[in-house]
Order: sequence, then structure tokens, then C-alpha cells
Amino acid sequence: MQRKPFDPGFQSNDTKKNLGDGQISTNQSALTPETKTSPVIGIGLDSCVLPLRHGGLVLVQSTDFFYPLIDDPYVMGKIACANVLSDIYAMGAIEIDNMLMLLSTSNKMSEKERDTIMPLILEGFKDCAEEAGTSVQGGQTVINPWLIVGGVATSICIPSEIIIPEHAVVGDVLVLTKPLGTQVAVNAHQWIENPDRWNRIKSVVTEDEVRKGYKRAMSSMARLNKTGGKLMHKYNAHACTDVTGFGLLGHAENLVKYQKNEVSFVIHNLPIIAKMATITKACNDMFSLLQGKSAETSGGLLVVLPHEQAAAFCKDIEAQEGYRAWIIGVVEKGDRTAKIVDKPRIIEVPEKDTEDTMAVNKESIEKKLRDELEPTYLAVEDFSSGCGLKFDAVIVSKKFDGKQLLARQRLVNEIIKNEMTEIHAFTQKTYTPDEWEKKQQKAMAN
Repeated sequence: MQRKPFDPGFQSNDTKKNLGDGQISTNQSALTPETKTSPVIGIGLDSCVLPLRHGGLVLVQSTDFFYPLIDDPYVMGKIACANVLSDIYAMGAIEIDNMLMLLSTSNKMSEKERDTIMPLILEGFKDCAEEAGTSVQGGQTVINPWLIVGGVATSICIPSEIIIPEHAVVGDVLVLTKPLGTQVAVNAHQWIENPDRWNRIKSVVTEDEVRKGYKRAMSSMARLNKTGGKLMHKYNAHACTDVTGFGLLGHAENLVKYQKNEVSFVIHNLPIIAKMATITKACNDMFSLLQGKSAETSGGLLVVLPHEQAAAFCKDIEAQEGYRAWIIGVVEKGDRTAKIVDKPRIIEVPEKDTEDTMAVNKESIEKKLRDELEPTYLAVEDFSSGCGLKFDAVIVSKKFDGKQLLARQRLVNEIIKNEMTEIHAFTQKTYTPDEWEKKQQKAMAN
């Protein structure tokens, strides 16, 4: 069977999953230098944290890459960038000084495929970096049998800007900032076009439910962990890691080993993208999702917080981002191990009504929007006709980042349908209900 030019089915979702954490730990330990000046944090956790030769500064740096796992190149670029940055945010470092991009284009792709796909990956990566407040200043691009995308993130900090992840104490709680199940969601979405696979799950889930789960997964993977990293300081986090290729349990086990106190992590709750637990059960838990071992891509932060601060942390994240975080476990006295209880509580995380997958037609729609919209104003969620607003555009625009263009599909559809050459939505005018109705009628008549 001929493969699609951007087919994730023949490639692993995460490089860490290929070798296993034991083999990776062995390989990494061989790289640890014998030096008189020990690093603050060396190889093994999310980022290296190294004292610089210039007094009072530390280097926080990380690199990561993986193979494509979805079929939207632009969103894939955003996910790759967000994934690299998560390692830095897990250390509490928020200001990113530079990023490099690592990109391998496949020699199996035609010239037309490369010319179409690779610029979109680059653009998604760049846009995500800008959203994080940084930029991509260099990198490496090669031709290879496999398409690979990733990068390097660097932050220069003073010691107070980072949180050394080793201070968990008995009585702390574990908080997770993104739902689990991205690997299942991506695979289930591919199975819609694979009758043999789809027949295994079609009795427990509908195509619409799978597509909603896939949409939630894409949005989650492309979302930065920057807010969570910032709030770790406000709420006195004791430790943190991001959840990626080793799965929730694997990363919890890795984090607990670094704790100064004799503690263990016990996980009671598993927030999972809606219907993904049902799918994995129908497949005899082939992804090990319920065991906490399913690989995640650009997953959430697993934060250890004082129990009296955790609820406020979760509430603050939801207030700032519109996405929930969950208290999933506790820190107990123990021997630096982590476990999931035998019958964890499964928390179904549905698609948000206003979920934005950012999967727009980049070549035609985004260029049209960039050219025609005033640069300080962006689309609003409730925008129905493509020709006017019910709100004062100045007030509405304050809710959006002027550097980003996350156009709602509703707006995109109307622009395509009406083939407008002039967009009136972003003027500084407040319409009365009568004016608004007349404007809609006039636009539709035209």
C-alpha cells in the first residue's frame, strides 16, 4: 500500500518510546562529564541546568525531536515547538532566550510534497515560538529517510527563576495540567480509514467521537505549558516534570527518584481525553494508557504542590487559559517510587465547545486574513457573517495576541463563501442591534 506523504502510521510517536527509559538512562549516564564543578542538574531530567562561568547566571537548555504523528504540517510544527519548550517550563524558567530548529525532510517525498509540507512545518514552529515570546535563530536541516522535527530551547536565568525539582514532602499533591490519551486519539483517528483496525473499536465509539478526541488532542499538544510554569512560582511548587514519551507513570517514577526526602508518589485519578479510555479497553489496553505508560506528545506538567496551594493553582490556570488542571495524586512517605492505584478514577475530558485546532488552510485563508485584517485585531469566537461585529472591536481585540492568527473555522467558512475583498469586522465601531441587523442583511444580499 502506498503511503501518504505525511503518514504518521509508519513511524513511532516519540523517540523515547523506541528505546525505553532504562536504555535511555544508561545511554545518558555515559555522557555525564567528570568535572570538578557539578551542574545544578545534569542529564536525566527535563533540562540541563548549568552554572555559567559568568557569576550569578545559569544556563537552562533542552533538546527534543520526534516523527510526525498527525497529518496537518502546520499544527505539527506548533506541537514540535511546544514540546521542546515544555522541558524548559518544567524547570520554572519562563523567558526563552533562543530556539534552534532541527528538521529532517524525507528523501521519499516528491519535490512538490517537500515544497508544500516543509514550509508549513517551519511556519507552525516559528509561530509557536513567537507565541512563547521568543524566536528561532538558527538550526539544521537535512535530507533523511524519515521526516523528523524538533529543536533546542535555551534560557539564561538567575537561580531564583528556576525551580529545582527535588523538594517534594509528605502531604504534597500531584497536579496534571493536560489530559492523557494523545497517542490513543491520534491512532484511533488513523483507524477510521483502516477497516481492520476500525472494526475493533466501532462498537464502543463513533467516528464523530473519535474526531472530537483527535481535535482535543491536537489542541492540547499545541498548547504551551508556559502558564503552568509561571504559576509554579506563585504557588510554591516543590518539583515538576513534563509528561511525554515515558507516559505519566514513567515520568513520575523519574521525578520521584530525584527527591531529597524519602517519599513516594501515589496516583489516584487519570484525566483522559473523552472516549480514549473506552477505546484502549476495547483493545485490551494495547497502549497501556490505564497503566500510565502510554506515550504522550507535548503533554502537560506534572507538578508537586503544597496541598493547600493546589486548588488555587488549578483555578488560576483555568482562569487564564480556559483549560482545566487536575489534582491526580498525593505524596506519601516511601522509598522514591511511583504507582497508580489498582482502580484509578477515570476523568473524561470532553472537547471544548470553542476548541481551536488551528487546522486552517494556511496557503489561501491565512494569507487572505493577514493581508486584509487590520494587524491589531483578530477574529472573535462568535463571528458569524464575516462582515461585522456585535461587540466593540477594540474591547474584543484585547483578548487576543496580536502576533497570532488563530482564525475560527466559522470565519474562514464565511470568507470562502462570500469571497469578500473587504472585511469590515475590525473597525472601531459599536453597532446597535438595528444597525447590526441591517449590516448583516446588506452583506447577505451582496
